[in-house]
Amino acid sequence: PHVGLHTLNALRACREVIIPIGSSYLGLHGLGKLLETIILINERLNHHIRIKALSTMVDKRTKVSVDVLQEIRKIFHDNTFTTEINFNVKLKEAIGYGLPLVEYDKNSAGALDYLNLAKEIIQEEQTIEVQQLMHTLRSINEKSRVHETFAPKFVEGGISFSIKAENAQSVRIAGDFNNWHPSDEFEFLRDESGIWHKSFSLNSGLYQYKLIIDGKWITDPHNPIKVQSPFGGSNSVLVVK
Repeated sequence: PHVGLHTLNALRACREVIIPIGSSYLGLHGLGKLLETIILINERLNHHIRIKALSTMVDKRTKVSVDVLQEIRKIFHDNTFTTEINFNVKLKEAIGYGLPLVEYDKNSAGALDYLNLAKEIIQEEQTIEVQQLMHTLRSINEKSRVHETFAPKFVEGGISFSIKAENAQSVRIAGDFNNWHPSDEFEFLRDESGIWHKSFSLNSGLYQYKLIIDGKWITDPHNPIKVQSPFGGSNSVLVVK
């Protein structure tokens, strides 16, 4: 197949490519350039494209067709549709009349093959959507567990702050409660697992604060409550009852 500008634009915009391959050696010969282009887009643009091969014009009465089917499975492995589009004279007749096959002869073997292909694609898309949803939910649950572990906690005698910063040399905290002065008194202690901890008492009230990691001021990544800072950026917020 010709790989021109329109093909490149389409490949850059898509997430999945269905490659129809006729059951002849000529159909296999055109694969190389297309696969090279897809691999190049993946590597240069970091754009992953899922490939799925579709066997067409299948005639298992011929050795060539059977051999080509085997080659397609060797090249694409599981990335092939279970459905195969078998050779059917009605396909050519429909083209000659300029009609969709499902209108020309919806009960023909070719029409049924394409119907089965449509069902397989829909089923696969639903499976992918469920997998993506489960991945998203697992990611959300994992983030929730992390936030729950490191979020500021009310403990006996005050508030406990924690943050994982394995490569940090120093972690401090500054806010309304210490006039935004990250003195030694507000320096965190690091445990063996690379988690930094600091606890101190606070009176009831609403406090804005930031963490200072190796001199860099950041909001608390495990506290979702933030307000706009008058000096730009955001401050984390803690409410002590």
